[in-house]
Amino acid sequence: MRLYNVDTCDFKQFYTPAETPQYIIASHRWTGAETTFQDVEAHRNMHTAGHKKLDRFVDYIKRTYAQVKWLWIDTCCIDKTNAVELSEAINSMYKWYSNARVCLALLDDVEVSRESVRRCIDRQDLSDEREVLEVMKKQVRESEWFNRGWKLQELLAPKVVVFLSRDFEVIGYKGRWKAPGAFDHYLGSITDIQVAVLSDPAQIRNMDVVDIMMLATQRSTTREEDRWYCLYGLLEAPLGANYGEGSKRARRRLLDELELLGLLAEDRRSLIVRKLDKAERKHEHGHSAKPRTPSDERPPRPAANTNDVVRARTRPEVQPTGNSMSRCRVFESIVAEGDTSDEAWEILDYTPAGRLREPRQGPVPAYEQHTGSEDEIGAPPVELALVEHNSSQRDVS
Repeated sequence: MRLYNVDTCDFKQFYTPAETPQYIIASHRWTGAETTFQDVEAHRNMHTAGHKKLDRFVDYIKRTYAQVKWLWIDTCCIDKTNAVELSEAINSMYKWYSNARVCLALLDDVEVSRESVRRCIDRQDLSDEREVLEVMKKQVRESEWFNRGWKLQELLAPKVVVFLSRDFEVIGYKGRWKAPGAFDHYLGSITDIQVAVLSDPAQIRNMDVVDIMMLATQRSTTREEDRWYCLYGLLEAPLGANYGEGSKRARRRLLDELELLGLLAEDRRSLIVRKLDKAERKHEHGHSAKPRTPSDERPPRPAANTNDVVRARTRPEVQPTGNSMSRCRVFESIVAEGDTSDEAWEILDYTPAGRLREPRQGPVPAYEQHTGSEDEIGAPPVELALVEHNSSQRDVS
């Protein structure tokens, strides 16, 4: 692990947890002008926005955590020209965020902060205080930080996350108190993650792996493979990066590993793939599809594509044996539900030995339970004040 010294502005490599000092870890959204490992080593491009961002993180650490001398930030603490180092970093990143003293999450599209609220309090302007508080809550809720794939592990792994505004002023804390605070509850309402998991990273082990994968389908990444790479550490599946393989192959490798680890039932894989595919399509279309109701009539089935017919004929038909079903019967049922022929064959290809087993007896897993129409976002979250108003004691830290 390579750390950046906030006093000397130099790097140092640490190889074991025992020798690694306390460090602060940064979380931020990338821009087009980030400073690199080579930039820092050569002391070049020091006037770019990326280097100024690095300097602001350093200044904040010196002011707030004077006893901590080391920083990790993904822009320059990884030599991205080294494929081996990059792959190792992707495998280790969850652990690095988990072991950090504090994570500083910069929400650069949030302009107001708790300092803004404090200034209103100092002026005893309650109307402005409420207005600023509502603006802050709205900007946090709409921040792009919560829509990025890599931010999932950066939110969940650290014990404490300090959310900072564009001006490096505190917005709120995740996990600062023994019991979840008001901001923990607000984060839960805008991320659809249980408050218990947000406030205690150890609770992640109690989450279903498919629920975690579903969270990734709701987020965007610059590289398509990163949607699944960002889960490697979170799911303890250190597979390494292979950029260029595409999203489908990256996901397939992850599912294979989860099966080997015993975290994913082999006979449920095809259903899980379908659920993930639908969630990804829903995210890509921006939730614009019309919700389906029971009274909706299904549109006429389009004429079969000649290529699909040829492809289907070249596929060997598997006859039903025991509790398994013919691939062709399953293919037809999948297409009848609205999936394309290519998607149906891909679903079947995920199933070992070309067979689908009958559903198991017993309770239906949470990720397969019907929770409403496909495009139903759910009831509006309960608004929770980020600052508790109390006449005898006010907590604004």
